[in-house]
Amino acid sequence: MDSTEDYLAKRKRNPKQVEFFDERADCWDEVCVHDPVKIDHIVSLLDLGDGCDILDVGTGTGVMISYYLKAMSGGHVTAVDYSEQMIRVARSKYPESERLEYRVQDIYAMKDESCYDRVVCFSCFPHFPDPVGAIAVLSRALRPGGLLCIAHSASRDHINGVHRESGELVSNDYLPPVGIMGELLTQSGLDVEMLRDDNEYYIALARKRAYRAGLYFCRTDNDFFNRFFSVTCFLEQ
Repeated sequence: MDSTEDYLAKRKRNPKQVEFFDERADCWDEVCVHDPVKIDHIVSLLDLGDGCDILDVGTGTGVMISYYLKAMSGGHVTAVDYSEQMIRVARSKYPESERLEYRVQDIYAMKDESCYDRVVCFSCFPHFPDPVGAIAVLSRALRPGGLLCIAHSASRDHINGVHRESGELVSNDYLPPVGIMGELLTQSGLDVEMLRDDNEYYIALARKRAYRAGLYFCRTDNDFFNRFFSVTCFLEQ
């Protein structure tokens, strides 16, 4: 079994990878079919309530979008993918609205900070050439208390086997064992809530630690400022 170091050492960026997805966008939904019952289960784990701000990373052709919108009466979905053609297909299926927007963007260029209640990577994590960097970006995008979900509707072995047989552009894109995934999430300061890898699913759920504002008082040595003043800081709950 690979160690964390072995797994990370094998990851590398392929600049032509986006071409793989652009060229297959129009037939993707015919080739890559997901069980709606399994997707419903994954969405149920997100605990969306009446509505959340969701970042759908690697949205592809928008497989998850209708499930999010069905599961909550309010909320907003930002669907991101680096494949312009995948976004084109997704937009044709689910037009932009007050509750849905699209962005063609590489996640490593994202600057979002504390913007989302849920960040979801469905069926896309193996394609991130820098898993540590990806988790850091996605964690930063979460609000305190927010949930990161990395999920596939099949086992790790199945996903990795499909990629090995799909050509050199994605043959090196594989999921780590859940133990390594848990380690990567923990190292990014997230609290792991679920790790699952079996014949039905590969799921990792991790939560960004929530903070509360506190009021602290400090005294300075300067005569002019020789008084108490408040400093707002954040304390881990």
